[in-house]
Amino acid sequence: MWLADTGTGVERRKSTRFRLHCEVTCTWRDDYGVVNTIRGAAQNISAGGLFISSPGRPWVGMFATVDIQLPSRVPLGQQLQLHGTARVVRVIQDGDRSGFAVAGSSGWAIARSRGRAEATAV
Repeated sequence: MWLADTGTGVERRKSTRFRLHCEVTCTWRDDYGVVNTIRGAAQNISAGGLFISSPGRPWVGMFATVDIQLPSRVPLGQQLQLHGTARVVRVIQDGDRSGFAVAGSSGWAIARSRGRAEATAV
């Protein structure tokens, strides 16, 4: 379920943020050329980016390939995936709230899980 996050603080984002709980896989190459892959959970998403809860994180400023497994609205329905590249803009290390925010994308591609891209959005 996607819910608009109104919050109580001052909102500086340019686009509406929606709560979204689903699996995310992030892959990036570090400064030594080593490819790193982590799995986390999306906490919220907007046209400008998303926040991913995860015990491991890339560094601020790094670019990562992001695969978001969108929840199916139909039981046993086909699952869709958003795929794109985004820059890490913020890292939080705070116990259960640990994770990182990514912003922008080279264009999110929508695909069936483990399939070909069908369309490009935002």
